[in-house]
Amino acid sequence: MPLCGKGLYFAMGNRLAQYRGNETEWMPMPGTIQRLVATPPETLPRMAISLAEGAGLIWGDRNWRNVVFFAHEMHNVHLAFTRSGFLAAVDEERIQVYAIQKKSIELAASLKNEIGKPAAVIQGAVAGQFRLITENQIVTFELG
Repeated sequence: MPLCGKGLYFAMGNRLAQYRGNETEWMPMPGTIQRLVATPPETLPRMAISLAEGAGLIWGDRNWRNVVFFAHEMHNVHLAFTRSGFLAAVDEERIQVYAIQKKSIELAASLKNEIGKPAAVIQGAVAGQFRLITENQIVTFELG
């Protein structure tokens, strides 16, 4: 259950919940939620939502119902934020990197995934890195 800003998020099926204070609010998503990923603590609060098909991005915890959907052609996507304003999205076929600026998300790079089926995608050791973890290897990507 990721903590993002002042809200704690969790999912059940295609429903996303935000627990804040003593209240829980629910919001339906257009597909089954696979995983939730929050930005690192020292960055602006954002939450990425991996769906069975595609993904969504929430900007902060106050307007958490304003979801921007992206990566529509990807399936069971693994997501990771970098500390430099990028969001990596990886599935079995593609690796995509999105630039996140203020209230916009834009595809910055896309390539074929020839590394293997992702087990996880995590932020790297430095601000512009993310790591793709497969069954057999860990590959670090550095963004400029």
